Amino acid sequence: MDIGTISSDSPVNIANNSSTSKLTFEFTINNVKQLDGPIYSPPFGTSSDIFWQLKFVPVNTEHPTYCSLFLVALLNKKESMSTGVGQRQHILPAMIYLRDPTSNLIMMDHDSGFVPPYLKKCFVANDKFTFKKPQRGAAQFFPRSKFPDDLIIGVGFRVAQWQSHRIPMPFPVASTSDDLISAWEEQLNRRDIVDVQFNIDDRKIYASSSLLSKRSVYFARLFQQQWAESMVSNQLSAYSKHHPFSTPETSHASPAAQETEMTYAPIRYNIEITDFDYDTFLTMLRFLYTGRASPINPNNAVRDNVLEVFAIADKYLISELRQRAMAKIDRDLTPETAGDVLFGWAWKWPDLKEMVTNYIVKNFGKIRKTQEWKSIGRRYPTSAELMEETLTLMIPDTPPAESSRASGKK
Repeated sequence: MDIGTISSDSPVNIANNSSTSKLTFEFTINNVKQLDGPIYSPPFGTSSDIFWQLKFVPVNTEHPTYCSLFLVALLNKKESMSTGVGQRQHILPAMIYLRDPTSNLIMMDHDSGFVPPYLKKCFVANDKFTFKKPQRGAAQFFPRSKFPDDLIIGVGFRVAQWQSHRIPMPFPVASTSDDLISAWEEQLNRRDIVDVQFNIDDRKIYASSSLLSKRSVYFARLFQQQWAESMVSNQLSAYSKHHPFSTPETSHASPAAQETEMTYAPIRYNIEITDFDYDTFLTMLRFLYTGRASPINPNNAVRDNVLEVFAIADKYLISELRQRAMAKIDRDLTPETAGDVLFGWAWKWPDLKEMVTNYIVKNFGKIRKTQEWKSIGRRYPTSAELMEETLTLMIPDTPPAESSRASGKK
């Protein structure tokens, strides 16, 4: 695939950093009739942090005689953590289209006058484009039988943000290397270099109090013994004053085991975890060590523990992890799952409850037909008040007609 054109449709006056103009991106696909699978254009941007791709599907699975064309938003970090509508309203609507590169003539259109020789065009409206569904276009876009040998796919934006200064290099900003992430992760659960022991489900996880304190206010206060949940073993602390390179456990161990344990730092904090399972707690610690939490990556499949990850991030005051989990929950809501998420979990947290409730109100026409919703009352018999609250949001207190008459009375 060759880049055909990247052009601006109007003069640019960069009098300030907010100057704007229309912008068009075009890409030429050679031998389009030979394609048998979807392809994506190189990424392109309409501002320093807003990027897109065009997705061309030569054979639509539901309509095999047609091709498909979509505009895809490449979410930046802030957008990937958002639970809002995320419409990029200042840029959209946009027009996606197909052109024949061999046709350079201007064609007459009775409604629009002179227009470029599009094979097909389609507008992507700003009220249809969301972070939850960042791909918009047309599945049944253009008949394959009318393909030329080569094809131009393109998109025109009504506005692009120009700047009076260049973007700092390197660009895009390099992500943390996998080797470095792996090195950080290897420091987790290493008994020889840590001073915290978490006991969960008859298993142990080892971590560093200094690192956890830097990454979480909860742990910082916990290790300063300002919170009651600091379950530090007094016996162990007292013992380590006299035996700084061993622990009570190793004093009764074999000489060979003692020799091995002599190199370990003493465990200063011995903490029992009873409200989260091992895997969820380890996911949280892995995020604190590496900044990554693969079970809630927006590009990953749905994971069963995303709600538990949200809960643990909320308890331990890890705001970024909490927001990532909340965004993942929002993107994964379906008519079949929304009721269980609300009545089983979300009601405990006001912002999560509001997000899920809004989804249910907006999609209730589909939700009410699912077997999962029809059995909500039986499966959550103590949630009558929450059900009433949810239904109230869908039924205004005063009918619109009556409200209009009331507002007209003197």
